Amino acid sequence: VTHKAPTAGSSTATTAASSTPATAENIPFQKDTGQTKGKAPDSDTTPNSAWKNTSPIATPSTAVPAVHASPTKNAEQKKVIISDPVADKKKALDLYNNGLIQFQKKDYEDARKTFAEAIKLIKVPKYGETDKELALIWEYHGDSSFKLAEYGEADISYKRATDLYQKGDQDELKESLARIMLKKGNTQILLGHGSSRAKLYYNVSFQIWETVLEKDRSTEDVTNARLCHSLYNVALLYIKKGEIDVAEKLFKEILDVAEGDTTDDFEVIEYAARANTSIGNIRNVADKYDEAIAHYEAAIELRKQNLEVNKEMDIDDKEEMIGLYNNLGKAYFGKKEPEKAVKFFRKANRILTSGRHKNGLSVAENWVQMGNVRFKEKEYEDARELYNDALRMQNNTLQDDTNLIILRTRHDIALTYCKEKKYDKGLEIMEDILDKVKENEDADLYLIKIHTDMCSAFLKMDRCEDARSHLSSASAMLKAHKLPKDHSLVKTNHKFEIKLMKLSKASEG
Repeated sequence: VTHKAPTAGSSTATTAASSTPATAENIPFQKDTGQTKGKAPDSDTTPNSAWKNTSPIATPSTAVPAVHASPTKNAEQKKVIISDPVADKKKALDLYNNGLIQFQKKDYEDARKTFAEAIKLIKVPKYGETDKELALIWEYHGDSSFKLAEYGEADISYKRATDLYQKGDQDELKESLARIMLKKGNTQILLGHGSSRAKLYYNVSFQIWETVLEKDRSTEDVTNARLCHSLYNVALLYIKKGEIDVAEKLFKEILDVAEGDTTDDFEVIEYAARANTSIGNIRNVADKYDEAIAHYEAAIELRKQNLEVNKEMDIDDKEEMIGLYNNLGKAYFGKKEPEKAVKFFRKANRILTSGRHKNGLSVAENWVQMGNVRFKEKEYEDARELYNDALRMQNNTLQDDTNLIILRTRHDIALTYCKEKKYDKGLEIMEDILDKVKENEDADLYLIKIHTDMCSAFLKMDRCEDARSHLSSASAMLKAHKLPKDHSLVKTNHKFEIKLMKLSKASEG
């Protein structure tokens, strides 16, 4: 697994991260009850070569041969191009280098076209053989598709890369295989295939990286950058496994390594920034907002430091800054300081909308967060306008009306109508969402939320039987999940049970 680092020109859920894209970090901002939405998992897509403006592939210096001629039956001379594998490989690697530059500049559409041209020129390996360079180009082709939110195309490219990596020397290519397994897992979630399939890929990646970390820890002359690299990958995969405490210890170890480093190494500072962001995300999800803010601010300072001491690298960490500003906005929103929240959402928005290539999902997520602030301030029409803007961007990018990102935004719109006592409109939207979300294996807790919100609307319309039906569905799911009594969904469900009991007694009396 390598990381989406600042490039010259990536996100987990997140994890089960990004990206989604608004941030390059690895923990989802998704609570299963509130208005605050999670972004799509971060891809962590970029191979190590994108950390710097250099290519890991050495281009052969073989000259391109001349075009040959072949006689025809009519004795006419007709030019026929005879393929020269060595010359074609040189052309392909030149194209790869050009594509890498385009990718680093965030020209993802052009980069994908360039990688596709390179792929066409490389001869497919014989059965049982591999081509490391071709595998890497396929991987970058997938990364470009992922950045363009074309997850089906990305998945196909990652499969081609996986097939090639698996046929090579496993000791030499194990980290490449671990990296691609993580990307495959993230893509499964974004395609709606569910977390169970994603976990198969995550587990393969995890097993490889645990072995790598153990070896790095025992290597006497391991560099700080290399150790941070291994620590971060294992921590990231512990997040995917849901073992947050173990992941946090590894993130803190990265901070300890970085604190003792005196080289101003780009990668060490970068990993320290990411570790701070990750710990901040953990604190934010746990509602420890002040601690989260402190870690986000530390990450921002580290990014500023990296820009200052590594000027020659032409670092572009705009995506990471967007994520940090959005996360700060969410933390202040959690602290019930809406004006400060909006301030940071706007900072993120300015970066998002200033770039040549804008990620529609990232911009949409920013609009949703600003809508959440307006919703909290009871400015429901303004909130709905922001949600609708976000929904248009999400539809244009995802083109799948069953995607949970789209459904959650529609749910927000429905709730604005309910708050304005336009219950029929709100319920109509939620009914449609309910039909579309039932088939998603990762949506169980979200289904509880929909049933609970519909119960609330029906109660306000004095339709107790309909309310009871939805509350019964929610209760059955809560029982199956065995959530703790202090979970917000359990408490909300209990509140409505008491209310329905009172209404029943009143009607009997």
